[in-house]
Amino acid sequence: MKATMLYGPRDVRFEERPDPTIVEPTDAILRVSAACVCGSDLWPYRGIAPIAQPTPMGHEYVGIVEEVGSAVKHIKPGQFVVGSFATSDNTCPHCQFGYHSSCVQREFMSAAQAPLLRVPLADGTLVATPDVPSDDLIPSITTRLSLLRDFCMIDSMATLHTRNRHGTQIETTSASPQSATG
Repeated sequence: MKATMLYGPRDVRFEERPDPTIVEPTDAILRVSAACVCGSDLWPYRGIAPIAQPTPMGHEYVGIVEEVGSAVKHIKPGQFVVGSFATSDNTCPHCQFGYHSSCVQREFMSAAQAPLLRVPLADGTLVATPDVPSDDLIPSITTRLSLLRDFCMIDSMATLHTRNRHGTQIETTSASPQSATG
């Protein structure tokens, strides 16, 4: 399959890569319907965050589940799913308190700018939609979910961590990559 690889500042290549396979019983393989370029992809692209070797790009994605490992119980082949930039098992103490991006088994996703993607910890990382959306809706879903994740989830985490009590007024300044790329 052809996949997007970053070799260095302003050096993006589309090259042949092996198809992903199930490695762990908690994995799923997706056929990617759409993937975004995230603001955090732009730091190494611009040379601000150096990379040591060619790196697969993409961690914002939606797609159709093609295959699941033997331990995946809730995600099924044929479902349309939305994925996260960080994997989560949905069972550790951090996940139980709603801090999925701090999961003790967290892995940061990459390689989503390709036709197929291996997603570890599929039951905790992927969220299935009730139906498969029409092709004309998928780009807007990806864009809206990216914005929702950055502006609601990341910024609300900052608010939660301040432990605001007794009506104290606080201000949060976004630390999300999108905010820093504007």
